[in-house]
Amino acid sequence: MIRSAGTRHIKDDSSAINDPRNHILGWSNRDKIRRLEEEQKQLATAAQKQAEFIADAGRRQQTATTRATQAGKLQGFRLFSEIDWRSSVARRGELEQRKCELEQSSDKIKKLREQLDAVKAQISESDTTKTAKVGDRGGLQRRAQETSKQLEACRATLAACVEADLSVFDVALVELLADTELTISNAVMAEHRAEKALGDKLIAMENERGKIVAAIVRLMGTFLGEFPDLKADLHAGEEFIADFLRFEEGVRRDDLPRYDLKFQELMSRDVLVHVVKFQDALEGHCEEMQSKIGHLNTALKSIEYSPRTYITIRATQTQDSDIRNFRARLKGCLDYGLAPDSAARETAFQRISDLIDLFREKPDWTTKVTDTRNWLAFAVEERDRETGRQENIYEDTSGKSGGQKAKLAFTILASAVAYQYGIAKDRHNTESFRFVVVDEMFSRSDETNSRYALRLFAQFHLQLLIVCPFDARARVVEPFVSSYHLTLNPTTQYSTVRTVTVEEVREHLARQAPIPATNANA
Repeated sequence: MIRSAGTRHIKDDSSAINDPRNHILGWSNRDKIRRLEEEQKQLATAAQKQAEFIADAGRRQQTATTRATQAGKLQGFRLFSEIDWRSSVARRGELEQRKCELEQSSDKIKKLREQLDAVKAQISESDTTKTAKVGDRGGLQRRAQETSKQLEACRATLAACVEADLSVFDVALVELLADTELTISNAVMAEHRAEKALGDKLIAMENERGKIVAAIVRLMGTFLGEFPDLKADLHAGEEFIADFLRFEEGVRRDDLPRYDLKFQELMSRDVLVHVVKFQDALEGHCEEMQSKIGHLNTALKSIEYSPRTYITIRATQTQDSDIRNFRARLKGCLDYGLAPDSAARETAFQRISDLIDLFREKPDWTTKVTDTRNWLAFAVEERDRETGRQENIYEDTSGKSGGQKAKLAFTILASAVAYQYGIAKDRHNTESFRFVVVDEMFSRSDETNSRYALRLFAQFHLQLLIVCPFDARARVVEPFVSSYHLTLNPTTQYSTVRTVTVEEVREHLARQAPIPATNANA
């Protein structure tokens, strides 16, 4: 059934209904594939037979065409005698037989035949000899011409070298051609051999020259590295060898080497002394910091960090690789003392030069390693006041709350201020100036730690100015201050400062009058 264009249906009975080749539905199509493969094989066999038949027909056609062509050629002959080759062959055989009979019947003819053969052999031999002699004569003439040309070339070469004394080359020529007898015939070969030997020697000399030039250029670079001020006039390169030679001649003419010993003495006396001073200054700064930390610890011990503990600052040598490397290199510059011998002096100066070059190349590294604050690693220890036993250690503030961080910072700040003003031992000297300004004191601290900080500042009798917003958190300072300085800016055009006492603030709050949000200095 064929269905197309909507409702049109056509039944097709042109093929057998049981032929598997036309099946399109079912669980398996193996029968359909088998029948199609058998049909394919049958068609292939039929096609092969047809191809063989066509090839055979082509061969038969070619044969017929050839016979037709040959038959066409026969039309060009008018008489049978033109193609009667059998009669010609029979006639030639009769004549050959008669010739043999005549030669055998006459002795004279036989002798003449033998003489003719002998003369022909002599003529052939003479022709062969003549050809050989002609060839030899041509070779000799050619050699003579070549020899004449070589002789003329040698004369021209000798004429061009009239000013040179060729006798100086005799020894070298004998060495090059020691096992060769020099003749005209082998002159070219000897020339090529000499050219090859001289070329090899020239290449070897060029290679050696290249190595020497490379070494000279490296030495030039090293020299200019040690004396960079000369780079404006000199450069490391083969073309500047003449300039370096002129510079050397000027140095020798000025007799500069005569001042080398004095220069080395001055360098040894001044440079090494400055390196020692530089090292002492850095070490002194580090020791001074450690001494100040000792004084701070004295002040910290008098501060109650908790009801039974106090804190102390611990300073140890840092393990930073840059710092340790710098200190080792600086120490290495002075390994040979202040009066080293010549070899040791060169080594020490080279170490100093390398360190200075490193300073120039890495300014950030230089700033880091010469800042003696980076030489120490700091930590804060919390210790028991009675036993001195360590309770806690704070190497950083990670994991701590804002209040804990503030408490630790306030404690160290108060001890530093006490040390700075020299009031760690004399706290009650009211005639001393102890003014401290703290901005945003309560921004990251809870009320407990804020009161701790204020009591700590009061313990050292510091004159404190706290800058903070005047809000509920600011009332923490009320027991510790006598007045507030309110900064007002209602129009954002200009500011005014108004001073009110604590009593006035308390009376105002007692009347529950609203207070606008302002900034206050207490």
